[in-house]
Amino acid sequence: MPSLRTGYSCPSCKRATGDTNEIVAEGRILKCSKVAEHQWADMQDFLDLRPQIEFKMEQQKSVNQPNHTPITVNVPVRVKNSIQSRFGDKADATVAGVLSMMAEGEVLVVGETDLHRLATILKERPKNGSHLYGMVYALTEEIKEAKQLSEAAVKDLKAYEGMSVGRVVVNLEDQFANASDRARAENMPLAVWVSRCLKNGLENSWF
Repeated sequence: MPSLRTGYSCPSCKRATGDTNEIVAEGRILKCSKVAEHQWADMQDFLDLRPQIEFKMEQQKSVNQPNHTPITVNVPVRVKNSIQSRFGDKADATVAGVLSMMAEGEVLVVGETDLHRLATILKERPKNGSHLYGMVYALTEEIKEAKQLSEAAVKDLKAYEGMSVGRVVVNLEDQFANASDRARAENMPLAVWVSRCLKNGLENSWF
């Protein structure tokens, strides 16, 4: 992967020897162009050393394309360097792609923090908009299926309850008093009267 100039001088060289050596970006690594040991994988760690821009950057020559026009946007230096470090020679095309999406209409930009939150809900970190849509659609279908199963279970339960012949709620206290009165009227012990009624019910299929 080709190295990209950043314009920054190496803060470690500057502090140790006073030398002014330029920092270059290779992939996602910032490194000194002279001392290989001086390198940073984290952009913020590098910026915390307060590096100075001491090298003049050559203007990059762009190839004119039909129906294309250059656009100038002022951004913090750290943003520019971070984009160049992350995307390399695809930085311009990446920024142009984002601007194209913004021109199409409403655009949703999901930050790093929200990506982590989505990953905890969707069980996977979305890679792009299409991937996010696919996961949300799949989750929606799972919810629909679960709802259908729930509704079917409720119907089955109601059907079962409808087939349960003779299921009633009785007040045992009232029934005991009624049975006692009827047994007393027939001059029979309560236990004998209940046993006879139960036997008659079984023999005549009352249940």
